[in-house]
Amino acid sequence: MPQGTAGKGTDVTDYRFGLKRLFAGLALAALTFLHGPANVTAADFGDPPPNPFDVPFIDEVRAGAYYTNPDQAERGAIVQFEAIFSQFISHDFGNTYINALLLPRVHVGGNINVTGDTSVAYAGLTWQLPVYGPLFLEGTFGGGVHNGEHDNAGPDRQALGCPLAFRESGSIGLAFDRFTVLGTVEHLSNAGLCSQNDGLTNFGVRVGYKF
Repeated sequence: MPQGTAGKGTDVTDYRFGLKRLFAGLALAALTFLHGPANVTAADFGDPPPNPFDVPFIDEVRAGAYYTNPDQAERGAIVQFEAIFSQFISHDFGNTYINALLLPRVHVGGNINVTGDTSVAYAGLTWQLPVYGPLFLEGTFGGGVHNGEHDNAGPDRQALGCPLAFRESGSIGLAFDRFTVLGTVEHLSNAGLCSQNDGLTNFGVRVGYKF
């Protein structure tokens, strides 16, 4: 990976400061809208109003913008989109947290790098955990296929080793009726299974619409 350009230290500092501001803003918004008892249940998300745009099997669609980690060779903005399917198994275990753990939703999505660097198509499982009022945490795990460099990456590209990789992400979000807002960090790598494994890390904000 390229080392120490003149502005790299400033870029990394700005990235970390921006990330802190992103999650601080979401936390402040959550405190503003908190309600209900401390014992959180699924009812804390409320019943959304009737939806004239129901799509069979699709629970939610999302879109947003990411920026690449400035501490890596590839830089630039990313347009992100994702669809999350309804739960294939309908069952209530009688506990919100057990439901969240044992009944994940399937997602598919893509990242389009607008500067022409690595773009990714991916799929996996989404676990969403209500925390308090509209505030929730979310984690995902799955895999993806990308068009990035494998072994012979230039100075401005990541060496990703092979075309397939694992993908995981973590988010903090707010749910309002049919809309969600999430701050997300995602990572793509092959876990050392290929000859090179620079990986890719992106962060950003997404907005979702629930059907």
